[in-house]
Amino acid sequence: MESAVAKLRSRAPSIAVVAAFLASGCFDFAMPKKVDTGTFECDGGRLDPATGLCWQFPPTGEQLDWQGAMDHCATMEPAGHEDWRLPSLDEVTGLLEDCDLYLESTEAGWCTSCSGSEVCNALFPDGEQWGLVWTSSSCAFYETCAWSLDFGSGSVSAVDGPSSWISALCVYEAAGGDAGE
Repeated sequence: MESAVAKLRSRAPSIAVVAAFLASGCFDFAMPKKVDTGTFECDGGRLDPATGLCWQFPPTGEQLDWQGAMDHCATMEPAGHEDWRLPSLDEVTGLLEDCDLYLESTEAGWCTSCSGSEVCNALFPDGEQWGLVWTSSSCAFYETCAWSLDFGSGSVSAVDGPSSWISALCVYEAAGGDAGE
């Protein structure tokens, strides 16, 4: 079985992502800083080299409603970055594996938990402890519906944005990847 670090690295970034990474300043002396998990650090978080996304690390500890989570991410400025945002459902589920999402017909779906996903576990070894996190993706079931994901169980749920209190896990495009398209 290939290691989590090898699997993460096998999701090779494009030349454009590498060039943008080098131009982004997410490195010291032209080399990314390795952390114990074999992943790379970027300003304010952990870099997924396959997507070029810098994931906030650790996530926001406070519980926020959906608008509060979007506002929180939009106003973050660690290391001078002003382009933090909530990730889309596709970006968050991209960290996990074996997603079985029936989001058009139901209000739920399932993925492997963070600890069971080699990619997520390599980036966030303690990610299973985070529980629910918001995504920026709205859902069509009712006007204030938004998608959330539970890193502990892998469940994807449609929740009411104004009345649900969930953590924010913010992200920015550190290396100009094709994430979010």
